[in-house]
Amino acid sequence: MRLACCICLILLGVAVIAQRPKTYTVPAGVEVKEIVPANEIYQFPEFLQGLVIFKDGKSAPGKLNYNRLIAEIQFIDPKGDTLSLANEQMIRTAFIGSDTFYYSEGYVRQLSGGSRVKMGERIAFREYIQKPGAYGLSSATTATNTISVLLNRRSVDLNVSQELVLIKNTNYLIGDRFNVFVVAEKNVILKMFPDSRPAIEDFIERNKISFTRSEHMIQLAKFLDTL
Repeated sequence: MRLACCICLILLGVAVIAQRPKTYTVPAGVEVKEIVPANEIYQFPEFLQGLVIFKDGKSAPGKLNYNRLIAEIQFIDPKGDTLSLANEQMIRTAFIGSDTFYYSEGYVRQLSGGSRVKMGERIAFREYIQKPGAYGLSSATTATNTISVLLNRRSVDLNVSQELVLIKNTNYLIGDRFNVFVVAEKNVILKMFPDSRPAIEDFIERNKISFTRSEHMIQLAKFLDTL
């Protein structure tokens, strides 16, 4: 009995650890790319052939990738420079390789798509400045929004004694047929389908749906699309 309890506690601990967002600490004077692995910065290991569709119907092909650090889709211009797409509010859809991205107050990568319901994920980093505290300790302050500058060099706004803390966050969002996405929380979904509330609650309970696991969110979206 004790052994079984211990195993359960260990498994629970592993599950909790797995759900913790990744955190990277960038010391003063060190470039972000020296600390954060390239596979964490970019969605894809290399820039892939893609296509951007704008709301006015126009399109533009190019080599594309999603930069999680600055939460922007980037492309390689004819000179070989890496630039971010401008006028994001005018973008309807971006296809990169076999993946589809929508712009809905930020980029959302589609995980599943039905006729009525889509499920997507948004991976981005939040940044905090660590200021020296008492006895050499540091304390986090509010987000600095200097991360784009820090990709290649330390910002001139940062003191040499300050370090940067980057926290990787993954959020799941549910979208409608108009590609408008909102955070996929249980209460939000129930409000979206008021007439199917009992069925949704039963499905979530029976399938032990976790709102922090991509495979569960995909499963839930496919069910919602049948309502």
